[in-house]
Amino acid sequence: MSEVGDAIGVTFTTLPGATVAVTVTPPGGAPDGPWPVPEDPDHAGQYPYQLLLSAPGMWQIRFVASGAVTAAETFHVFADNAARPPLATAEQVIKVHRPVSPAEEQVITARLAQASRMLRDRFPDLDARIAAGTLDPATAADAAVGMVLRLVRVPGGLKSQATGPFRRDFVVDGEAATAQLAVTAAEVAMLTPCTGRPRRRGGTITMQSGLAPRPFPPIGGPRDVRFW
Repeated sequence: MSEVGDAIGVTFTTLPGATVAVTVTPPGGAPDGPWPVPEDPDHAGQYPYQLLLSAPGMWQIRFVASGAVTAAETFHVFADNAARPPLATAEQVIKVHRPVSPAEEQVITARLAQASRMLRDRFPDLDARIAAGTLDPATAADAAVGMVLRLVRVPGGLKSQATGPFRRDFVVDGEAATAQLAVTAAEVAMLTPCTGRPRRRGGTITMQSGLAPRPFPPIGGPRDVRFW
């Protein structure tokens, strides 16, 4: 995963001798270019370009070839804010999930960065509370890990079928593309600060030791009975 300040190299491949230009669109900005891209003298048909990621967000790099051949290709590179790292690491997800391949670990890391941004958008004071000691960083990490686990554990979407007291869970193919990160009520409850005293429910019961109170002797007749 790339961070702000990184210099990345992107190579466009087409036929040798083409005229290639690149246009760069920064996050939330206007397109810059087109600028000519020379062909690599040591690798025919390859047109390398180096970009400095100076702002966080999604960068777009679009190559267009003209002349002897007409072609175009667009690359997208996401730059994370290095000053605000993800709230959790891939190792924390793997610990409660299963061993993963290096490629899967990269996806988990990217998803954790996305989950962390969503949580920070929902709670803008999240980092301030962690720094002040009013929020345990492990709690924030648990929230991000929980969001990512919902995707990596069942990438195709989990369905349940119940027959009497028995339930069968199974994965439905074709739903992976629609799986989305979401901040659920569980994460909101974990990260919402508690304010004020808990409200007492019900009334107050006063207990008196001993058995039931004894009645006074009758006053004014057998039906006039007073009790404490």
